[in-house]
Amino acid sequence: MSAVIILIKLKDAVVSFSLYSEALKFAQHREKMIQTVIRALTLKIYNVTDDMVYQFITTPPVSSYFSYLIHNLKEEMGINQRRKDLLLKTDRIVGDLYFLKDILCVGESRLSKVVTQKICYAQLASHSRIASFASFKAE
Repeated sequence: MSAVIILIKLKDAVVSFSLYSEALKFAQHREKMIQTVIRALTLKIYNVTDDMVYQFITTPPVSSYFSYLIHNLKEEMGINQRRKDLLLKTDRIVGDLYFLKDILCVGESRLSKVVTQKICYAQLASHSRIASFASFKAE
């Protein structure tokens, strides 16, 4: 005879809820499919209307899972903000490059000459800074 013990009650309190506890061990898994299954399972458990189950879920150390969720969300929001900033900077760079191309396509030689000189100067200045930094590191 095999039986699955889901809840262990002791003196009107749940002291163990192996299904929930074991599920939480996989909550941080890298695989999205596993995360989806764990979220579905925990949502099913949260929909159970049993006071002792809620007492177990909302009492430390088990309730620390909710702190993890909030911390993870805050971290992801920070990463997403950095991604947005990077995309915005990339858009600006692409826009500036297209604008420089448009300036060069005007066909005015004096304009093309000054833009080309500025590009070359910026490139040379960049290389000289790198060269001076490399010689500084070698010393």
